Amino acid sequence: MSMPQPGRRTSSGGVCPGCGQRPDSAETAARLRAELAVRWLVHEAGALVARGFCHRCVPPGPYGEVVCGFCGDGPLLAGALADADPIADPAVIGWLTSQGWEVDPVTCSSCRRAFGWAGPP
Repeated sequence: MSMPQPGRRTSSGGVCPGCGQRPDSAETAARLRAELAVRWLVHEAGALVARGFCHRCVPPGPYGEVVCGFCGDGPLLAGALADADPIADPAVIGWLTSQGWEVDPVTCSSCRRAFGWAGPP
């Protein structure tokens, strides 16, 4: 009987794409993964992009957020985006809809799938 072979081991925490921080333990690897999983919407090279940042290289404030009305999840907004109504900003609306969000009411793609809601007719 053959024994299953272990899968190839991968990095437990990766590297922060912003500052290059590398975890030095399982605990810091888990923290880095959690930090990088948070989506930040930032203006970069004239476009709106979603990035993950570690605690060392998070963008300077002010901060804002877009919040799903059902689960409370959503991207954080940095810089000038934080000062405006995100649902009135065409770039933010474009990003949200490209990710499967509904903007009226604000609903993330996961909740839309979970509740079987396709949006207004």
